[in-house]
This record gives sequence, C-alpha cells and structure tokens, in this order.
Amino acid sequence: MVAELAKRAGFKYEIVAQKWSGMIPGLVDGKYDAVIDAVTVTPKREEVVDFTHQYTVSVSGFVTLKGSAVDTLPGNGEVVPGG
Repeated sequence: MVAELAKRAGFKYEIVAQKWSGMIPGLVDGKYDAVIDAVTVTPKREEVVDFTHQYTVSVSGFVTLKGSAVDTLPGNGEVVPGG
C-alpha cells in the first residue's frame, strides 16, 4: 500500500520499524512523517496527531486449541458489532 501511495503521490519513502508504544511519540518528535498501522482514533490521540479517513475495517480475534477452557466460555463465537 505504501509503495502504491508513494507512486501516485510522487514521494520517496523509507519503512522504519518501531515499537507500538513509540509510534505516536516518534511521529510527534519528528522521527518520521507518518504512521501506517492499525491505529485506533481516540480523543487523546486526536489532541496530538491528525488522522486520515479510515482506509480499512478489520475485526480482531484470537485462537485457541479446540477443547481449551476458552472454547467453552459463554458467548464463544459471537460477533460483537462495533466491539
């Protein structure tokens, strides 16, 4: 996605690996010009950074081995809208 965006907008880019906890502070400190990741918009983050329009929608989940204690919990397999 970054390569296509750079091609269309005509800029060069470099991918910089960064710990999750350092992404927004690094952006604020000028370590890089943008963050491209699954960053949730929150009021606190909006105080210090600007967000683009949403470009993807995803659902998070986790997996366990069949028969695990988690597999038998109430609500297992339910999708929580907006959750």
